[in-house]
Amino acid sequence: MATPSQRVSTTIRISSLFLLLPILLSFLHKSFVKALSRTPCLITIYYDSSNVLHRCPSYHPEQPLRISVCVERLKQEQSGYYELYDVSSSLTFDELKISRSILSQVHSEEYVHKLEHKCRTSREARLAQGKDPLGFIGYVDEGDTYVTTESYDVCLRATAIWIRAVHHVLHQQQQQTTPLISLALTRPPGHHATKNLANGFCIFNFCASAVLHAIHVLRQQPNPTTKNNPRVSVLDWDVHYGQGTADILQHIPEVRYVSIHQTPAFPYMGQTRSISGPHKNIFTIPIVAETSWEGGYKDRYENLALPFIANEEDWLPDIIIISAGYDALDSDPLASVSLNPNDYEKMVHSLHRHLARCFQGKQQLPAIVLGLEGGYQLQKDGNGLDEAVLATVKALVDITVSSTEDSHH
Repeated sequence: MATPSQRVSTTIRISSLFLLLPILLSFLHKSFVKALSRTPCLITIYYDSSNVLHRCPSYHPEQPLRISVCVERLKQEQSGYYELYDVSSSLTFDELKISRSILSQVHSEEYVHKLEHKCRTSREARLAQGKDPLGFIGYVDEGDTYVTTESYDVCLRATAIWIRAVHHVLHQQQQQTTPLISLALTRPPGHHATKNLANGFCIFNFCASAVLHAIHVLRQQPNPTTKNNPRVSVLDWDVHYGQGTADILQHIPEVRYVSIHQTPAFPYMGQTRSISGPHKNIFTIPIVAETSWEGGYKDRYENLALPFIANEEDWLPDIIIISAGYDALDSDPLASVSLNPNDYEKMVHSLHRHLARCFQGKQQLPAIVLGLEGGYQLQKDGNGLDEAVLATVKALVDITVSSTEDSHH
């Protein structure tokens, strides 16, 4: 039988437990909620905060704010399904070296070296004069593509980001049953840059560089079909025709490129619907001004563009690289097509449905890499670049989640 002192001690211990119980329950609840919120990161988004070193001293639509508004908006809607990585201090020497090598295959070595030399010597001259090393050099075309002392390095890092995005999804894809997706938020755009010419705000062609790296990685994979017959598809939904990308990729039989773009508009090429190139791998799909999603865009996108880059008959790609321009927005000042941010969500879902049909019965869908091209509406009014990028990412989250759930059933 317990003594009075023992009974008092037991009562105190029980009372203490009751006092601690709310704290314990709160801790367990928070831990449970945290565990539930831990979702697999299926979308990796890369950006480089040092892109601000490529900027024009006077107003120019191609400006650093293009990246910062997108990053800020994505952080506001942060989801466990995607992660943002600022690579400004994490790109390795080897990554930059590989990117430099690939650039000399995409462009002529003379072209790449000329820009590198111009930027480096201009920076050294400013330092010798006791000036800030960052300085404006001038324009490299008729007056819309500018360079600063840091433009070569900014564009080299942007190239490395696209290549890292490709490398990530293709290497991880071997261990996944669901498609992996990466997004390269880079600037300036690149799809107008040809082998020897900067134009349309573009200096280096990042998309073409990503394609070459994708082919190289696919050729190293153990799957004999992929290794011996790699296939890369490029979907360019920027409102302007990526004549630079088309010019470079037309000579590579392992790739198909399709562009759906406004005409007439810069660069005043690709103005007829046609399949061209030595390998018949370039498809241009022009649309007129004021075209909306339901007013013609959807039809051309779903019935022409998508079947060209993926079909059961003769073209099942290992990876799809999207030149994701957002200047087809109705609000964009540099074009006159009438899409809204939600239409990009529809485009992602249409792509996913099309791929699901094409790859029905196959092991997995192709990896997807998106890279920012154009898009210049920066007003925070719900209809700008930031909202269109967010709508795209939300749709990408939807398709990765649905693919993950399907693979578990």
